[in-house]
Amino acid sequence: MTHFYVKLENIEKTTFAITDKQIHYIRNVHRFKLNDEITIFDEVGGNSYQAKINHIKNIVKGNILSSSHKISDFTVKLYISISKTNRFKCLIEKCV
Repeated sequence: MTHFYVKLENIEKTTFAITDKQIHYIRNVHRFKLNDEITIFDEVGGNSYQAKINHIKNIVKGNILSSSHKISDFTVKLYISISKTNRFKCLIEKCV
């Protein structure tokens, strides 16, 4: 299933609206129709929503069917090889 990021101000309790260039992908590339279900994410909170499309024109609107919030519980391990001194110092600075 395709995921779309939606601005937080365009998500309400039971509805959503997509107003940016993602409309092209929804309407022309993926060819979603009315009553199709999509997954949307808010851009800040990490919330995921299952939603149903109710309107596709210059704006995509729909109803939110369910929501979930996942807190990722993983750690990132970064392995690097020692390269030139200047690049290695820069890489260490970026990692910390």
